[in-house]
Amino acid sequence: QATQALANGERRLRDAKEAMEKMEKEAGEEEEAEDTLETAAATVKAAQEEVGGLREKESAALELVRATEKSKSKLDIAEAYDFPFQVCIRVDTSWPEQPPSTVRFQCVIHHALTDDEDCMPAPFYKELPKTDGRHTLRGVLEAVHNFLVDPLQAWSVVGGSAPKRYFESMRSHQQQNSQRLSTIRKYGTRVRHPELFETPPRWRQEWFVPEFWNAVQQNKPEVWRALLTERLTGEVFSFPIFTEEF
Repeated sequence: QATQALANGERRLRDAKEAMEKMEKEAGEEEEAEDTLETAAATVKAAQEEVGGLREKESAALELVRATEKSKSKLDIAEAYDFPFQVCIRVDTSWPEQPPSTVRFQCVIHHALTDDEDCMPAPFYKELPKTDGRHTLRGVLEAVHNFLVDPLQAWSVVGGSAPKRYFESMRSHQQQNSQRLSTIRKYGTRVRHPELFETPPRWRQEWFVPEFWNAVQQNKPEVWRALLTERLTGEVFSFPIFTEEF
């Protein structure tokens, strides 16, 4: 609409200019033509101002379209990776002054920028934030989240500078991951015991025998030892877990 309005304004500007030029030719030395020329000049000026305003509106409208498309793209990405992924963060003795040695997805995930072992690429570690010169677990986890939402922005890379094949690969992997999560969610609506498929998983006390539940709650060596039954001296032990009803 802004572009169409701009085109209409520019057309009116051309018409006003043509009318003014025609009047200038016909006016000659007649005094009455001066008023007409002033009117025409005012019309041209008003048309120019209108065109300028319409150009600003068109620019604002195009910027809004670009922002909307960018927001929609982020929503699509968020949907593709809206899932509780398992992440392994491995550190060595240089932590927290140095970043983790490895950050890896310990689950199935389709992403264009992870390697064959689902580990983070080199730019991820270079851009990890620090607090008072030290890395933090919170900072690493936030970086993983930002990586899934928009890795280029997380690494301060201008989107337009990325090659076309990058965006094609990202879209392809996002679609694969979306399809996988869609299948998982659909299956979850058809299971006989949905409590076994809760996310995050939750243990329920009624599933377990009292002895085991008590051992879990206290988590003391002597309590766990009392739960064991020795079947083969020093080698084979057993202990109860689930109730017969479960």
